[in-house]
Amino acid sequence: MLGRAIDKVARYFVFVGNEQRLAFRNRSLPLRDANSTLPRDEFHTGIVYDVGANNGDDTEYYLKKGLRVVAIEANPALVNHLRTRFAGALQDRRLVVVNAAVGDGDYKSKLYANSRDSKLSTLVKPFHYDEQWTDIEIDVTRLSTIVKEHGHPAHVKLDIEGADVAVLREMFSAECFPESISAEAHSIEVLCLFVAAGYQTFKIVEGKFVHSRFCTIRTVDGSLLEHNFPEGTCAGPFGDDLPGSRMGSEEVFHYLCEHGLGWKDIHAFRN
Repeated sequence: MLGRAIDKVARYFVFVGNEQRLAFRNRSLPLRDANSTLPRDEFHTGIVYDVGANNGDDTEYYLKKGLRVVAIEANPALVNHLRTRFAGALQDRRLVVVNAAVGDGDYKSKLYANSRDSKLSTLVKPFHYDEQWTDIEIDVTRLSTIVKEHGHPAHVKLDIEGADVAVLREMFSAECFPESISAEAHSIEVLCLFVAAGYQTFKIVEGKFVHSRFCTIRTVDGSLLEHNFPEGTCAGPFGDDLPGSRMGSEEVFHYLCEHGLGWKDIHAFRN
């Protein structure tokens, strides 16, 4: 018990130190105030960036809500699947599919695609590299570049297998601050970056419970619909579809100390 308490206190001081350093580093970045964020009515009909779209289960949810979607996926095979699955939305211009990985620059890289589980595909060479992995050369680009082309996001979902920190740094440095954003909690630095960028309230979604805890969504016109979130393939709901009260940054930090990092999303809100 004593060892766990000491570890918890140590991690808390690491969090505070990082938060202060990041805030100082980002003082030159103009944080958006209430008058410069996306208007509320535009938020409800705005653009969601599904970064790491995979097979499109999250994209389906966003489209069902009545939102416009930019689905970003690095794996060419999955991109073809998305274009087939959502052919109608593409034709109606409610959806754009971008075949690229996002990173902190513009360059070529290898995607290590997993043939058994596409969710595990990554830009980082797997430690256990065997026949289930395939190397694919792909384009990496800045998320801020894609945003400049397609419009300011109402929400960004990041599911990019550990590359979240680099992408968040790039996006915030480019003065791109969505009204809400979610990223996987593989590192405490994800929370630090949110706080330093001016996000004030948070919710946490445990990935393993998405399929069993959420079944109702609200569309842009206010209607309530039943929706099935498939197990293991989607990040789940965001915004008003998330029940419960929001938390402050310290409360989130202590939650992560208690329950650990890993397969859970931190949802951050500007207001």
